[in-house]
Amino acid sequence: MRLDQRDRVPDAPPLPALRALERYARQLGLPAAGLTLAAGQTSDVVFSVGHGTVWRFPRTEGGVAGLALSVQRATAARALGFAAPEVLAVQLTGGPGQAWAAFRLVPGVGLCAAVTGRLASPARAQLAADLAQLLVQLRSTHPAAWPGPTVGWVERWKCLTDDVLDEVVPYLPAFGAGRARDQLAAALVAAEAAPTGVLHGDLGGANLLLDPESGRLTGVVDWDDAGPGDPAVDLAAVQSTLSKDENQPGLLELVLAQAPWLAADLSRAQTYIKTFALQEALFGARSGDPAAWAAGTASYR
Repeated sequence: MRLDQRDRVPDAPPLPALRALERYARQLGLPAAGLTLAAGQTSDVVFSVGHGTVWRFPRTEGGVAGLALSVQRATAARALGFAAPEVLAVQLTGGPGQAWAAFRLVPGVGLCAAVTGRLASPARAQLAADLAQLLVQLRSTHPAAWPGPTVGWVERWKCLTDDVLDEVVPYLPAFGAGRARDQLAAALVAAEAAPTGVLHGDLGGANLLLDPESGRLTGVVDWDDAGPGDPAVDLAAVQSTLSKDENQPGLLELVLAQAPWLAADLSRAQTYIKTFALQEALFGARSGDPAAWAAGTASYR
């Protein structure tokens, strides 16, 4: 679910969204007027600022089947000291649109260039320190502490490589297909040589929430893809987000200054970054999202 807790549908949502919101409101026993609906990758997400609560309703049978593990992983992350949202209640019975999990609403805004560009110097330093602490904590967490089932990191990357080769590369022109194969092969070599920690797996800006005044991280959401793996993937996601901020001093440099040993992961992180567009194209192919497909394949055409 690539969605942070600030995302909202427009002020005048289309009729199907209004009907879905009313259905969820009846199920929760709450007035629809106090709720807001947003669509995540696999779930509908209902917000109530007044109740300080977020409800996640999977839209597919697969999402329902994975809801218990999602809750387990969020709980494990919180128990390990990460700023994960607190699980308040779970209803695992019923099918899509009926099963749900409730989380405490995490305050803050998503990490993005529009936010970081407005941070004062002390706030930028605070954000860099918090990001460095998070990345180090992920890197140093023993994989055995993470709830399963899990797939080995190299096997996980091999599966991703095979999926992209099967579902994306055949539809690229020859020069783009060759570049994609080279990038995937380089990332697999990096994965095979990587140390293993716990990675969040989707540490993009939407899942990193911060106080826009102090720069302090207030929470990390969406632990669905977390598990044993190369922590350089999370560094890559943070680097990709921070690279959009053109202000100086560079936030990535401030993060590395706080934790210089993260620089050892930087080369692998840059190798993984080169596959991010291909992963977006794969998502577009599987979800029928033409915008994601177009964005993911644009540089290969």
